Amino acid sequence: LGWLCSNQFHSYISFHQIYMFVTYLYTDVWPGSADMLQSLRECFGCNQDLLTSLRKAEEMAFEHGDLTIALEPKVYLELLELFAAHPPEYSFRCDSSILSSRSAVFRGLLNHVGEDGRIVLDEALLPRGFAPVVVHFIYTDELDFSMVPDTIISESSLSEARAIVAGRSPHSPLHRAIQLIHIAKFFALEKLVQLCEDVIVASLCPESCVSICTWACDGALLSNYFSYLESEFSQIASTHCLFDISLESLVRCVKSQFLQATEVDVLEAVIRWGEHELLHRMEEREPNVVADTSHSISRRGVKRGDLSGAELREILAPITAHLRIDYVLPPFHQSLNAAYSRGILDRAPLRDDLVCPSTSEIIPDIHWFRPDQDAPGPRFYVPYYKRDGIACIPHPLLVVDCAFHVAVTNLMPDLISEEKFNEVLLFFCIDITLFEMSHLRSNWKSLLLLKVPIVSIIFASFHVLIIDVWRFSW
Repeated sequence: LGWLCSNQFHSYISFHQIYMFVTYLYTDVWPGSADMLQSLRECFGCNQDLLTSLRKAEEMAFEHGDLTIALEPKVYLELLELFAAHPPEYSFRCDSSILSSRSAVFRGLLNHVGEDGRIVLDEALLPRGFAPVVVHFIYTDELDFSMVPDTIISESSLSEARAIVAGRSPHSPLHRAIQLIHIAKFFALEKLVQLCEDVIVASLCPESCVSICTWACDGALLSNYFSYLESEFSQIASTHCLFDISLESLVRCVKSQFLQATEVDVLEAVIRWGEHELLHRMEEREPNVVADTSHSISRRGVKRGDLSGAELREILAPITAHLRIDYVLPPFHQSLNAAYSRGILDRAPLRDDLVCPSTSEIIPDIHWFRPDQDAPGPRFYVPYYKRDGIACIPHPLLVVDCAFHVAVTNLMPDLISEEKFNEVLLFFCIDITLFEMSHLRSNWKSLLLLKVPIVSIIFASFHVLIIDVWRFSW
């Protein structure tokens, strides 16, 4: 930089500007003016964007890189040792400066590089099929699975088709992302880990979500799994994938406020899951002599009546505690009555306000209008919200927005003339404006709405008294 400033560019380019330009070449961040940047780019011949330059640098590094990384195959594979069919060593060149700046693991390995500039890695750490993908990411921050060579599959076409649908095909992005994410974590490439997680989340489906949950113990992938399970629970419950869900996952899903399924669907799915779990336990307790014979449970089957009882109730107890039975529609659904008759659920004691005092009729929907103090309330089921949200009038006490409207009606036009009423209404508008500017909470809004019918006061100087009562209500 000092040589550049002291020679041909000294007349119109300062040292600070050249320093900023070199920083721009590495980071693509330019704090100066656009005209100065354009003149510097033309002066130094930098007319390409950063991504194009990085791709060009990657191509040049494969030929003229100062570092060679060699990948040796696993020598302990018995099959390869038996036939002496070790594949040839795979190596590639790259820039040590870029490699060390992107990965702390490679930075530590560079401290042990000899004079030949060569690093030898076990192919178990970095398989040769994923090496081009990792190097391409290090240069460009892009994840390109098209660089992974195809492998020979020794499966039948039907097995391969089933594996592709389930996301287990070695050619599927899900399978490759699961393999690559371990490599990225080992070499401390956090951005590559995030890109692999995005691919895995995008590949979530009813057939793969449970296996992904089993593989991802924690982190963002597990959170996305539960979000997918909540949003697609109705679809998953209609398939055999329901029986692969663990008890902990099902409990967490049923406890969610945003489970996208009706309470009847949730109840029926939970009962089917419990029956399958009970059948699995009965098969495990079956003697080995009877197993796999015509008398075994798996062959002759089990009647639903045989699955009822204390054991099924015990299996479903952690889940049924979080079912919102009060919000089953219709309230006397046959699945709900069947769960009561089979002893899976206990009937809640009748509420005092369940019977209408005027008509002596039972109000089955009383939980919707007068929920208990500790009741969780109905779930946020999107179809109900979209269908009924337009027809329903929002309750004033549930309005979240600070901006609200008050409608004042003259209930006694014989006593209050239209002129005086308009005068009072003007004072109302002034005080409401001041009230909105004070940013009071919703309980003050409810108090305000309850004090609206004060215009029925009949006094001679009624407008002054109305304003006084209005201010006293604060």
